[in-house]
Amino acid sequence: MNTSTTTRKPQHLAYKLGTMVGLLGLAVLLLPAYDKFHARGPMNSGHDTLKCESPVIRTRRAVYANKFRLICAMRLAHLRDFY
Repeated sequence: MNTSTTTRKPQHLAYKLGTMVGLLGLAVLLLPAYDKFHARGPMNSGHDTLKCESPVIRTRRAVYANKFRLICAMRLAHLRDFY
């Protein structure tokens, strides 16, 4: 084990700083004084007007992302056959 604490001092400082920033962000989201940052109204409002038969708008990016996922899944399935 490394007995020197000076080599890990920046790492410990970064952990402490990250924890403080995370707790501060959580406090901003949860404390009642910061309600101005919360979304008003019920969650998922407006989904009642959607129909199941509504056409799907596909962008080029979404099509390529789906193709990429399919290729990755096919490769993983192919690799599983060998193990």
